[in-house]
Amino acid sequence: MPRHVTQVERCCDDMECDQLPAEALRQVKVQRHPVYGFGFVAGSERPVVVRSVTSGGPSEDKLLAGDQILAINHEDVSDAPRERVIELVR
Repeated sequence: MPRHVTQVERCCDDMECDQLPAEALRQVKVQRHPVYGFGFVAGSERPVVVRSVTSGGPSEDKLLAGDQILAINHEDVSDAPRERVIELVR
């Protein structure tokens, strides 16, 4: 898969992911934009939580503030530090 395409599996809301029904888990593809990047800001907690989504950016209508990033390109990042998540999306 090209480096600029990232698959992000997400959980909705601030619940623990193991408490969510399977239909609450989503897989999205976000392509890097030359100006907006991936169009979201991530926090430093584990799992990494989306803090904000850039209006008009490539993550709009795909990710929401509060979503938990659980996997990137099929790699489990639910307990990974923020730095590893950043490394994977670069």
